[in-house]
Amino acid sequence: MADRTECLQLLSELALVRTGDRDIDGYDAVTGIPRWTVSRDGAVAVQVLGIPDTPNVVVLRLFDRPPPASGLIEGSSYSLHMLDTGRGTLFWDSGIVSGRYESARAFPENNMLILVVRSDEGDGSILAISLSTGERVWGIELGGIEGLDPGRSPASGRYYDVIGDCLFRVDRRERTISVSAHDIGNGDLKWVGYLEGEQEDVVLSTGDDLLYATGNSFFGIDPATGAMRWLLKDAWRPVTERSPWLLVRRSDGSRIQLVHRNSGEERWRSPPRIPSEEPLAIGWTKAGVLVGESRGRTTLWGMVDGKRITRETNRYRATSRNDFEYAFPLSKGMLFLQIGSRGSELLRVGERGGTLWAARLESPPRTILSGGGGYAGYDLHIFTGEDVDGDPESVWLVTSLEGVAGLQRVDLGSGTVGGVVPIHQETPILAGDGRGRRLFFIDPAGQLVAVGY
Repeated sequence: MADRTECLQLLSELALVRTGDRDIDGYDAVTGIPRWTVSRDGAVAVQVLGIPDTPNVVVLRLFDRPPPASGLIEGSSYSLHMLDTGRGTLFWDSGIVSGRYESARAFPENNMLILVVRSDEGDGSILAISLSTGERVWGIELGGIEGLDPGRSPASGRYYDVIGDCLFRVDRRERTISVSAHDIGNGDLKWVGYLEGEQEDVVLSTGDDLLYATGNSFFGIDPATGAMRWLLKDAWRPVTERSPWLLVRRSDGSRIQLVHRNSGEERWRSPPRIPSEEPLAIGWTKAGVLVGESRGRTTLWGMVDGKRITRETNRYRATSRNDFEYAFPLSKGMLFLQIGSRGSELLRVGERGGTLWAARLESPPRTILSGGGGYAGYDLHIFTGEDVDGDPESVWLVTSLEGVAGLQRVDLGSGTVGGVVPIHQETPILAGDGRGRRLFFIDPAGQLVAVGY
């Protein structure tokens, strides 16, 4: 390939998108036939959004220069392209627009693309763009907002969230922080509610039929009227719901508790502090609430009374500077994953936190781990498939075979480690199709390939 690949995305069963340092290319995921290309044109960041239940994508480009016709020397700009990935046709493009996008989400059921944009002067807005025409439908001013580095995107809940045909947004411009509801179709105001005593760090999140606001306190709000259903003192955040109960955790990760989602009544709160400042994962299984911490530690809390049932201590080595550690809740337990220069560790635990299996893989080449910080833009693992419980069937990791970069599959049910598929050492980027049992990556020759597994 002529340009260096930065990202692969499988956005539908048919749409595979490759983002390079020169172009953004769309391929037919079944045949590998190129369908469309959008020039990167020097964009400092690129985001490609798949539109659920359609073959369409939106390509967003962010530039560190003003629009060509603006007459300005300095500034920022962005553009949007809406494409049909199946036929390779362009529906519309926005041209080069002054400012920068900070966040983008598509809501095809409402025919809307919602953007958070920021002007060069620091003023933010929520913009609603028609997915079918690309035209601006309505906008809401946010006042001054913080700018982020290119390629980073804030959680949209800092500015808005959506339930059905309503958009809820936070207004930080007045002394008392407020939340308001708007018709997502035309932006019309439905109601305004005030959050007494709150500061600027309020974040919105949504449940099945409740709106949550987390700041100094945790609010349960009726989305239809704005009425406050209940309030919990302290900064709690929702984890998961099982009607009529809501599991929440302290924003610093130190405690969890179970409350009634309709009344806010506390059922229990974990009495001791959770040892780690920030749990890696929290899962709600039939055995109770399982909390996963660093190095494979787990604690199981009783769902009825919140008492500690079991506690498992360290089960693999401590992390080093170049290690990346994760935990993922599963329907019947949890998976821990640590990727580092001394090898990759995998640990699968059951519903009560007991070890089901553990595996260790050779470390990826040091150049992969050390380049550019973090993942250096690379995805060093990906989940594929789906078992009978809806959990991933397997995980593919970037690994080494006699010093050569490869992809290795681990069966999440048994811990069985499969063979290694060689990949490009400087471009360890992958995407997976669980249903079609396909894997996409750049091979050692620099070609984009798909293999079955």
